[in-house]
Amino acid sequence: MRPLSRAFFSCVFILAASSCATHGNSSLSTGAAHVGFLSPVNGAVNVDPFAAMEWTPIPNADSYQVYIGSQPDSSGLYFSYPMPATVTSRLPWGLQPNTIYYATLWTENSGTWSMTDSIRFVTGPADPTPDKTSFYAKIARLTAQVRAMTVGPFNLAAPGTTLYQVMLDRFKDPTQPVADCTDYAFTLLNVFTSNRVLAQYRGISLNGNDTHAITEYWDPFIKNWTVADSTFGVVYFDSDIHTGWSADTIGQVLRAGNVASVPRQYVSPYYDTFMHKYYMDPITLFNNLNPVGSNDFITNAVYPADPFLNLVNVGEPADHDDVYTAKFGSSSESFTVQNASAGAYTFSPDLPSLWSLPHTLHAGWSASSAPPVDMQLYTYKWLSPYRAIAHLSHPVNGDMVDSWGGVQFSWSVVANGAAYRLQVGTSLGANNLYDSENVQATTFTVALQSSANYYARLSTEIGVQWYYDDITFSTFPAIAHLLTPVSGASNVNPSPVTFNWTTVPGGTYYLYVGTAPGLKDAYDSGELQGSSLSVQLSGETTYYVRTWTKLGSSWYYSDSWFQTD
Repeated sequence: MRPLSRAFFSCVFILAASSCATHGNSSLSTGAAHVGFLSPVNGAVNVDPFAAMEWTPIPNADSYQVYIGSQPDSSGLYFSYPMPATVTSRLPWGLQPNTIYYATLWTENSGTWSMTDSIRFVTGPADPTPDKTSFYAKIARLTAQVRAMTVGPFNLAAPGTTLYQVMLDRFKDPTQPVADCTDYAFTLLNVFTSNRVLAQYRGISLNGNDTHAITEYWDPFIKNWTVADSTFGVVYFDSDIHTGWSADTIGQVLRAGNVASVPRQYVSPYYDTFMHKYYMDPITLFNNLNPVGSNDFITNAVYPADPFLNLVNVGEPADHDDVYTAKFGSSSESFTVQNASAGAYTFSPDLPSLWSLPHTLHAGWSASSAPPVDMQLYTYKWLSPYRAIAHLSHPVNGDMVDSWGGVQFSWSVVANGAAYRLQVGTSLGANNLYDSENVQATTFTVALQSSANYYARLSTEIGVQWYYDDITFSTFPAIAHLLTPVSGASNVNPSPVTFNWTTVPGGTYYLYVGTAPGLKDAYDSGELQGSSLSVQLSGETTYYVRTWTKLGSSWYYSDSWFQTD
């Protein structure tokens, strides 16, 4: 068994590559100080499966790597990434109770790897079975915790987090927004292990090039592995019946064409960004799975990716940007395009695969030469329907809106949209406040409370599939609203117009009256108390009123309009 190179994973959706260095077995002189594992020691029994492994600093070492398997010098269960020489301990993951294991410590010096130490140990008994409700809540909380270790929804690790340290330990610069799926998976494995949750690493792949790293945790109640994907902030778990799905089960269901049945429990407020705005549906990555302890995606990509891709006619012009990948007939082929203003780009096999890496081509791209006769060019199925679905025009994501009289939700009809469904709730994907069911209408008013945070999901049926877009928004605190004139009133006597409005505790008010929304060219009240005033206005004119409320140091407003006679 040879150790992995420092760059043994590169993802999300980029080929995981590894290279091997030469190595030889080292020997220890009789009487010399022990060099290698400090804990556990060789022959140890009753070893805590969640305890850190520790080793002595090795003189002149550039990096370390640890293997754990059921046979000597194997990584069939656990392999660490190459770690800097400053790291002398590591939390292992996936260690079963009451099991014999072999651990190997590898040391790199100037590019050459050598086996420094090898031990045999036996783990202790399993922990007592936890409370079921608490266990599932902990899984969701820890998965969300990892995805929250970034600055907002971006791949920039927050200083002081486990994610930040994992990136350092992988020889990466955590001050750059380059956290990838392997960083998130290894971080979750560390977090699970430190919280005494049995977990293991799995690699999954659409075609050998589009690859992804995930985590599986052991569910002691259903006695099965279940996927927790901290990259996308999702646990594949049905919270209604307490049943989780393993990577193998998801792959089988995917290939059977029943993706809609896969349960998803989203644990991140940014999950819509993570899940639905990539160039592909992340579930299609479950097409091919690596065995536990393997990182060889190419060898294990046995199922074809074609069913999950859209075949492209190279001669047809593209009217929008899209992500493309090519499958070639031989390793020597290539295909060059003129990528609009971005210049030339060449697709070629990412060896040893015959698939190219994915690349974005812009609207108006064209072939620079005839493609190889046995090449096939594809786009990914996810973006095309997602781009064509309905999106809320009011409110939009991040809005703060007025809840007086209800919040109006509106969107536009889209081509091929057979039906729509609006759901509003107090958590991601929830419909505990409103559910329109399947409708043709494109506007609804929903009664909501002031000073609260809400979630809305708008789903669009296209063909036989449903696609959705999610937003979060909040409502203003209770503010003043104009009672008279009633908004939309006509034939209002202008001599004078009496304005009455509602009041709120601690409120200060300010009225704009203008000939367009937000203007005060007809009347400017200045700050005032009370709930009424009269203003002489002109006849046969449409006026717009903006009623401001000051609460503390913040101003909020509501709008209305009327016509004079």
